[in-house]
Amino acid sequence: MKNNIFFVMIVCTICIAIAQLFFKFAISNRQISTLLIGSIFYGIGGVIFLSALRVEQVSNIYPMLAMVFVWVLIVSTIYLNESITASKLIGISSIVAGTILVGKGK
Repeated sequence: MKNNIFFVMIVCTICIAIAQLFFKFAISNRQISTLLIGSIFYGIGGVIFLSALRVEQVSNIYPMLAMVFVWVLIVSTIYLNESITASKLIGISSIVAGTILVGKGK
């Protein structure tokens, strides 16, 4: 996998994770504006993903979407005071390892 596609997919997954955070805030606070901001981030992530599909095989980049779980864990810990458990760390480690393996498999 090309390094620039890897970077593009990292940006894509970060946008989607930020969207999830805004969705959580929107549901908790019942604010339409927050929901719209989350939707914008989700849309940006989708457009970035579509641009990656133009230049890379879907079987190489789609597994990278699992990185959203990593970023969601990070932002939910920072902004929502959610806890990081051992099982979450093991799961996240598996996701990161799998993403690296898929990226190296080309």
